[in-house]
Amino acid sequence: MPFSEIICYDDNSTDNTGEVAAALGARVIKAVGPSTGPARARNNLAAAATQDWIHFHDADDLISPDFARKFSTLLAPDIDCVFCDADWVQEDTRKLVVAWRYDQNDLSRDAISYLIKNPVGTNNGVFRRKRFQEIGGFLESLLMWEDCDLYVRLAAAGGRMTHLKEVLTWSLRHTDSFSHDYAKSWGYRLKALQCYAITLPSSAMPAVALAAEEAASNLDRYGRREAALEAISLCGRLGHVVPATHNPLLRALRPFLPELWALRIQRAIRSRKP
Repeated sequence: MPFSEIICYDDNSTDNTGEVAAALGARVIKAVGPSTGPARARNNLAAAATQDWIHFHDADDLISPDFARKFSTLLAPDIDCVFCDADWVQEDTRKLVVAWRYDQNDLSRDAISYLIKNPVGTNNGVFRRKRFQEIGGFLESLLMWEDCDLYVRLAAAGGRMTHLKEVLTWSLRHTDSFSHDYAKSWGYRLKALQCYAITLPSSAMPAVALAAEEAASNLDRYGRREAALEAISLCGRLGHVVPATHNPLLRALRPFLPELWALRIQRAIRSRKP
């Protein structure tokens, strides 16, 4: 089953991607002005779309030929979003990097907390265009994590979601991509979490706090000490003791160590596990 329409956003590409897309039958929209990130590009695509359901897919990632057919069976009147499982693989070797698998029962139990703990990429999903527009689409202030944030905000707005338990998209990972700037990426993750601490219901705060701890550890790992301390501060405001651990030694030392040092010890312990 083909898509009803395919629209390509040419965000200042320096090769002939736009011409190739047009030759293959896609409608091509060219960016006006400098590139401002994927969120604005996708919002422009959504504004140009004419169908009730929309799917966003990065040009350098893969999609199953059966994607539209399999998703179409789940696009019911009482559903606003459907997403599938996905694999992240190395572009050159196709070696599996991350297998993203999701659980419908946990999603149904507490969608907001589940989606904070289990991020979902844009390539995985199909969205009811009306609901997408009602929540304002992607946050253009987020140059990274904007895709995962969309699902969280959709759930917080009462969006009804379901999960298709099958891998139908593959994200090709390459070291020179924009998303491989991990220090910057975790900075945007923290920015989203700081927003959640203000806007989301109290039931989601434990998930926000755990995600903030993860952000703190990774920001410190990639040299963003001040941002890591911001994330630790967010944990404290949410009543979360850093680090969350079952390790008896680390639990005993936790009251006497600065949180950042405790996180570093935790990372060292985890790195030694087989």
